[in-house]
Amino acid sequence: VGRGEARIEGQRPLGLLDGLFVATGEAVRRRHRHDRTRRHRVERLGHLRVLESFLVPRQAGQPVRILLAGVDVVGTELDGALNTLRRLGPGLNLDLLLEEELPAVGSDKRLESPANLDALLTLGGDGTLLRGARMLDGHEVPILGVNMGRLGFLTCCPAEQLEHSLMRFARGDYTVEKRMMLHAAVVGANRRERDSWLALNDVVIHKGGFARVIEMRVAVDGELAASYSADGVVISSPTGS
Repeated sequence: VGRGEARIEGQRPLGLLDGLFVATGEAVRRRHRHDRTRRHRVERLGHLRVLESFLVPRQAGQPVRILLAGVDVVGTELDGALNTLRRLGPGLNLDLLLEEELPAVGSDKRLESPANLDALLTLGGDGTLLRGARMLDGHEVPILGVNMGRLGFLTCCPAEQLEHSLMRFARGDYTVEKRMMLHAAVVGANRRERDSWLALNDVVIHKGGFARVIEMRVAVDGELAASYSADGVVISSPTGS
């Protein structure tokens, strides 16, 4: 990008649905790592609280709009999950909207804008959840992650508990865990912003195809924090760290 700078700022938080079975954040895992009896007890009890501030206000009887995000690479497991959602959606008053990567059948609807969504449901692993968070384009929408991948540190329930989790979501039986997002921007030497992105986990600044290290200075609130000679630098949110 030539001489310039990359600016990374904290943004409004997203919400990860939590407590459908047990909190899945790293702090919770550390707390219960050496206490299996207590961990299993928490998994059975769950939490019974909902933070209404994360939900878009709806009129009585109006369907809850949920974006479904996933990648059609896991075969029949994904097909089964989509069929479960199609079967349960009308009875739970859920309006399901599919992203472009998911196969649509019959009367399935596609997402047109994230502005009026009530929730995001991801079918996959952590990568799918992080990609879905970018699709929200900064809108404060709670995310329900269903683990169908190998890594599911951010997801809140396994695939076999999708039906039960969806029912609990529909009746407001969950908590929302706020997560900070990062706003990254490339600013040229003329001080004009060239491009910008939102990230839930981290932002990577890398030298690209150069065969040598690059010089970087990291400043916090305008104050120089450190200088590096390296291939790049990773700026991580609490979720990414």
